[in-house]
Amino acid sequence: MIMKQNLGKIIILLLITINIFASGVEVILDRPAIYKGDKVSFTIKASGSDVEFPNIKNIDGYSIDGVSKSSSTSIINGDISKSISQRYTFSPLESVVIPSFTIEIDGKEYKTKAKKVSVLKATQSKKGDDFIVELSTDKNKLYVGESTILNIAFKQKLNAKADKLNLNKPELSDFWMKKIKDSDQYNDGEYIVQTFKYLIFPQKDGNLTINSIQADIGKIVRDRNSAMFNDPFFNSFSNQIRWAKIYSNSLNI
Repeated sequence: MIMKQNLGKIIILLLITINIFASGVEVILDRPAIYKGDKVSFTIKASGSDVEFPNIKNIDGYSIDGVSKSSSTSIINGDISKSISQRYTFSPLESVVIPSFTIEIDGKEYKTKAKKVSVLKATQSKKGDDFIVELSTDKNKLYVGESTILNIAFKQKLNAKADKLNLNKPELSDFWMKKIKDSDQYNDGEYIVQTFKYLIFPQKDGNLTINSIQADIGKIVRDRNSAMFNDPFFNSFSNQIRWAKIYSNSLNI
C-alpha cells in the first residue's frame, strides 16, 4: 500500500515536471559581436500551444529591420509539443543590450533574459593575422599627371579558410585610376598572396591620401535555429555566410 502511494507521488511529480518544461522561452543571438554597419539577429523561441510575442519596434533606438516567424511540431510518445520562433534583425552602431521581454504562453507570462550585442571597431590587418590586405605604390612622390602603380595585395594563411571574399575597389577622388592587370597568385612563406594592380595619376598637387580599403571574409556556418539542422539532405539550404571585415593600410602620396 505504501509503495503504491509513493509510486503515485512519483507519477504526479513527473507530470508536474513535464508540465513545467512543456512551456518555456529563450532568446538566441546569431552572434554576440558584430562590426559597425553589420546586421545582427536575435530569435525568441517559445514552446507552447498559444504564444503572444511582444511588438518590438526598436532596440535602444535602433529600428528593427525585419521580422520572420517559424514554427515546428513534434510528437513524442503521443504528446504533442509545439515550438514557435520569431526572429528580429537590426543594425546597431554601438554596443547595446537586448532587454528582457514578456512573452505570454498558454495564458502565463514568461520573461526572457537580456542579451548584450557588442559592436566592434574594425582595425587594420597586420603581419601574423590569418588575412591581410596591403596597399603599396611604386612611387610616393609624383608630378601632377605623372603615373604610378597602386598594388593591392590580399594575403591568406595556408591553413586559414575563406569560403567567400569581397575585396572593395579603392575610391580615389584625387586620382585618375585604371585597372591594368587581373589578379596574380603566388606563395610567400606561410601566405597565399593575390595581387591586383591599378594605374593611377594624381589630379592635383599637395599631400594626397589613398584611404584604406575593406575586405569582407565570408565563412559558411550552419543555422542552429533551422528545424532541418540535423538533416544532411537540407544542409545546403540551412547554411549561412558569416562575414568578418578587415582593413588595409592607407597611403600618403
